[in-house]
Amino acid sequence: MSRRWSIDFETYSTVDLRTAGAFRYAEDPSTEALILAFSDGSFDPIAVDLTRPDAFEKLTPLFNAVERGDTISAHNVQFERLIWTKVCKFPVTPRPHQWDCTAARARMIAIPGSLEGAAGALGLEFRKDPRGLELINLFSKPDRNGRRRLPADYPAEFKAFMEYCQQDVRVEMNLDKVLPPHPPVEKEAFLLVY
Repeated sequence: MSRRWSIDFETYSTVDLRTAGAFRYAEDPSTEALILAFSDGSFDPIAVDLTRPDAFEKLTPLFNAVERGDTISAHNVQFERLIWTKVCKFPVTPRPHQWDCTAARARMIAIPGSLEGAAGALGLEFRKDPRGLELINLFSKPDRNGRRRLPADYPAEFKAFMEYCQQDVRVEMNLDKVLPPHPPVEKEAFLLVY
């Protein structure tokens, strides 16, 4: 039986994700993956600084999972899939049937689709880190003058951003455990539009 892995990316772009949409965002040349956090539930999530040259080496367990055919789950997985396939130059890529989306599964049972909303609706122990918006504004988009703030210039804040990404994976893993799976027909429909 294949294992399930939860992942979460943090990114930078000059494009506004909310107005452009995930496809346009991922295809923009300014978009860069900054952090990837992951876990299969047997260890606390690992956050990898993708701006460092040793990043691929630290992702070996996740790459091995993809090659084995394990399930890769994320909240709003279409975003993670697009960052994985269009932005990162990873040596392996999950096949369509390997992806699973906790946001889609939450919406399927008529609870909020946001990570925080779904966790709250289900009364989960783990919740999103409240520093998230501040950290996203610092690292994921240019400042008001169009300048980028680099992780090396704000090491303490970037460490907090990595911890924020890890916390999202903790919440996703908890959601993944309690949400019902997609029925086969729903899974097929999801794969058609993801």
